Amino acid sequence: MWVLLAIGSTALIAVAAALIAPLSLRMRCRFVQGGATAMVRACWLHPAVFLATFDILRRELVVRVFGRRRRPTENAPAPQSTPMAPASGDDARGPRATADARSNAPGIDARESAPPPPSGSAARAAPEKPDEPKRRAFDPLGRLRAFRDSLRANRALFVLRQINFRRAALRWAMRGIARFFSILKLDKCSLRITGNLEDPAFTGKLYGYVEALRHALVSRAGRSLDIIFTPVFDRDIIEVEGDVRLRTSAARLLTPVAAAVFTFPYWRAFLVWRRMVGFTRRLKAAGTRAPA
Repeated sequence: MWVLLAIGSTALIAVAAALIAPLSLRMRCRFVQGGATAMVRACWLHPAVFLATFDILRRELVVRVFGRRRRPTENAPAPQSTPMAPASGDDARGPRATADARSNAPGIDARESAPPPPSGSAARAAPEKPDEPKRRAFDPLGRLRAFRDSLRANRALFVLRQINFRRAALRWAMRGIARFFSILKLDKCSLRITGNLEDPAFTGKLYGYVEALRHALVSRAGRSLDIIFTPVFDRDIIEVEGDVRLRTSAARLLTPVAAAVFTFPYWRAFLVWRRMVGFTRRLKAAGTRAPA
């Protein structure tokens, strides 16, 4: 009994630790005149436990689990098919060349090789012309009535006309979106720009605008958001470097899903479904087809 309790408690502690363990994401990119680099890095609990690095430009994924490097297996190239040598004789030239050679051979009349002409009623029969489709008169009032009937019979519009369910579903969706944005926590977002825009006056103005924006971001979000622009006037150079660090956990990922499942207005959805069933039956009784 005590052994089972110890095993169960250990399993619960391990599950809780796995849910609370931080999952950090980092995206770094750098663009220079000679080339560019872009990397995405994911780390769970500790880099020695799980570390995944993905090179966006090279499309190369490297995964390390407990310090061991694991690369996804690459598909082996498909074997190339070797073209077969043409057969000797009549098959190498093809059936048409063989027939022409036989018709031109001495002792064979061209009339014997030609297909016989059609005879009888098949030769005298003229091809029938397809019947031209009859043009219908343009009826704008009829089209408007058909369009109105299709809108009345539309199931999606019938659901949207249910005011109570529409309000409950809208509140549920807004709460889900707000919880979704709380999944990721921004640790750092920095952008460093070094360059010369050919016009020293415009470069100086841009530096002033960026400095004003940087101080405004620091006063609002602290040091998590940072933009640095370094002007260069003696040479032509453009360098852009960005770094974004995000943090989350498995518990944060599961919280919005669980909240969305347990707070959905199931009773109102059931009532709307019952009304839609009766609505569909009335449409079938009236002879109108309900669009999906």
